[in-house]
Formats: sequence, structure tokens, C-alpha cells
Amino acid sequence: MEDKILHSVIEITEQRNSISLGHCLIATLSEMLPICQASLTHYIGTTAIVIAHVVRDNDKQDYQWIYDIPASHVSCHDHLNETICIENDAAGNHVWKCPISISDCSSALLTVTMTQSPVQYELLMDGFAKIYRNYLVVLHESERDKLTGLLNRRTLEERLSQCFGEQSDQGDAVAVWIAILDLDHFKAVNDQFGHMIGDEVLLMFAQQLQNFFSHQEQLFRFGGEEFVIMFPPQEKHQVLEALEAFRLLIEAYRFPQVNHVTFSCGLCSISRSQYLPTILDHADKALYFAKESGRNQVKCYEDMYQVNTRSNDDDRLDEVELF
Repeated sequence: MEDKILHSVIEITEQRNSISLGHCLIATLSEMLPICQASLTHYIGTTAIVIAHVVRDNDKQDYQWIYDIPASHVSCHDHLNETICIENDAAGNHVWKCPISISDCSSALLTVTMTQSPVQYELLMDGFAKIYRNYLVVLHESERDKLTGLLNRRTLEERLSQCFGEQSDQGDAVAVWIAILDLDHFKAVNDQFGHMIGDEVLLMFAQQLQNFFSHQEQLFRFGGEEFVIMFPPQEKHQVLEALEAFRLLIEAYRFPQVNHVTFSCGLCSISRSQYLPTILDHADKALYFAKESGRNQVKCYEDMYQVNTRSNDDDRLDEVELF
């Protein structure tokens, strides 16, 4: 048993992002304990996101992973609570709940359901929960931009790679979308007001991003004054409507000292037929077009492609001359 625990700890500390870390924790508990199901939920503000969820299939005597659980909203959540509790569900199973405090605005909840009392396994489960928390804090530092707290560029490349491998071609209607947002004339802000005020603008813009979007979207600081949003699968008009609403919000928002700030945005879909660098290049081309068209607007690469190519032209998107 000691060897198995040591091997599991080594495997957990081999993970390089928070998502794989969560899956590794649940997989480890599933292998070591007689559980009915187990789940790990992250709370960011008042949004709950299920990172990993596994259910025992008694007929097949194995575990089934549950994916694509939509994020949900909770009215309030105490991120500093660390009180473990045991409840009983409607079927009479024992439900062990372990809150994991990460910061004053983020936390996690490890839930393990068993048919028998979990008391004899509490030390083991609590130990793994603490290992997970400590290592998650380390990963959080490496995944986040230090100024804004958003996910950083390296993490964007990892999440895009994951999405790129999972995404199926569903045409132009329902797809995963990526948008690059660039603050207009930001160099002038730094030149006129100084870099400290410039950093304050970047921080406040990031806060507006986090307040506006629901955490089903993934938010990144790409570098400098550029930000990236990765949208879950949905129709193009839904993404465009959300981006336009956010553009209007920022246009009307008053930043201290600087007062008026706008952004330009380029949007594109993610397809398995594209190379990973091509995806970002398409969004960047749409961003460039938005800048050249007068700034403070949103442009979609797919719309530009339709306008700038002949109906009988079946060349690849990245071979099209757009500008």
C-alpha cells in the first residue's frame, strides 16, 4: 500500500497544468478507494466548474468519466471554508466533502461517495487533498500572468493544444472560437501617463473581462496589451454578440486618469484541419483588419474569407490574400 501511495504522489507532482492535476487526483482516489463516484469542482468567484468527475459502473466493474459538464452559478460561496463534512444522499450512500481553500476568491471541493463509511479512509483522502492544494498553488503561479491574474501565454498554448485534439469538424455553426483583443493606441497611454498608469489600465481591463464573461470562457493575457478569449462550442452569432456587448461596455467605461479606452478584436473558429499556429494567425489577421478598418470593432476571419475569396476557390484559408 505504501508503494502505491508513493507512486501516486510522484504521478500527481508530474502534472504540468491544473486540469491534468485534477484528473490525476480523481483517478488516484478511484484506484485506491472503494468509491461509487468522485468529483472535483473549482469555484472561481460565484462560478462552479467541474474539473473531473468519475462514476463506478457496477455492471462493467470499472469507472466511467463524465465530460462536458457545463459551468454553473452559485449565489455565494465561502472560499475560505476548510471544514470537512460527511452527509448521506438519497440512496443512503456516504458523501465525504472536503473544501480546499486556494485564495479569497477561488477554491475547490473534493467530493467522494461510498456505500460504506469513509471514516477509515479519511486520513488518506485528506492527505491527497492537501497535496493537491499545495501543488495547485505552485501550478497557479506558473499558469497565471503576474499583473492581471489571467492565464498566461504558455497556458494558452497548452489549452489550445488540448482543444485542438478534441475538436471535431462541425462546420461554421457550432465550433470553438478564439478571439484576440488589443487595446487601441496603448503606447500613447504609456507615453502620456507612464507605465504605472498603463499597468493599472491593463489590470482594470482584465477585471472587466472577468466580471463580464461567465468563466465558461477561458481568459488569457497574451502579452503586452493583447488578451485572448477562448469560447466553448457555440454558434458564431452568439460569440459576436458577446464580444460586441463587451466592446460597448469598455467604450462606455471610464478608466481613472486615462478616461477613454477602446479595443479592437479578431475572431476565428478552431478546426482540426488547421495547424495550431494557423489558428492564432487567423485571429491575428482578423485583428489586423479591425485595426486597419478604424479600430474599436470586432472582425471575424470566416466573414473576411467569404468576402475575399471567389465561390469556386477551394484553397486553404491560410493561402488567401486578405488585405
